Amino acid sequence: MNGGSLPIVDAFGYGWQNAMPALRATRTPVLIGLGGTVLLTIAQVWLFAALPEPRFKVSPDDAAGFASAIAAIWVLQTAIRRANPAFRYTLGNFVASFAWTLLYVLITFAGLVLLIVPGVWLGTRLFFGPYVRLIEDGPHPANPFVRSLSLTEGAFWSTLVFVIALFVLGEVTDSIINGFVEILRRGGHDLGFGYQIVVEALIVAPIAFLLLIFLEAVWSLATVYFYLALCAREGDRLRASAGG
Repeated sequence: MNGGSLPIVDAFGYGWQNAMPALRATRTPVLIGLGGTVLLTIAQVWLFAALPEPRFKVSPDDAAGFASAIAAIWVLQTAIRRANPAFRYTLGNFVASFAWTLLYVLITFAGLVLLIVPGVWLGTRLFFGPYVRLIEDGPHPANPFVRSLSLTEGAFWSTLVFVIALFVLGEVTDSIINGFVEILRRGGHDLGFGYQIVVEALIVAPIAFLLLIFLEAVWSLATVYFYLALCAREGDRLRASAGG
């Protein structure tokens, strides 16, 4: 990896190529998530059939989203070990990372509400904060946002393009899932409970889960790769500064 450049395309290529190995390494939580998706969707179908006037519709994509979000915790752990082989989740660093993620969302949202430009700037420069809290976990971890600001110094536009690419990838995947769901669902409710079990729970939900967890793997691996590129670039910048 060349520290003087920020290979955005290479980051996503790395994520794509290593997503399946990462999922195989976390196959137990992935399989549990897949089974949970099916069971949650079956429960939705049963409730929909049992209620005389249901006020909701069966959403296998929602069940898949919930289950994949849980399984993604282990996928992210596997991705982070590419940068820090000794990393493992503990309750402490999990809660800390969640808190920093929530704070990141609130700060970015506040920036977008007040003025769009500050929100974009904050969302880009602070993006790696929650990841830094996990990757650089230790007895005395640095402030994740300060560290993210240091990593992205002089790399705003490259980081912005990377963050936008992550968002677009998520939106495209979500659109594919929603389109797939609607195609298979079309006219299905008229065919009864059995059709919904087969199509919604045994076809749509598992496929949606697998697409989402694959996306999570690509996303996590690409982010770790880009983080390492930023670290290499930062090292080059500091050495150049010291030499000057």
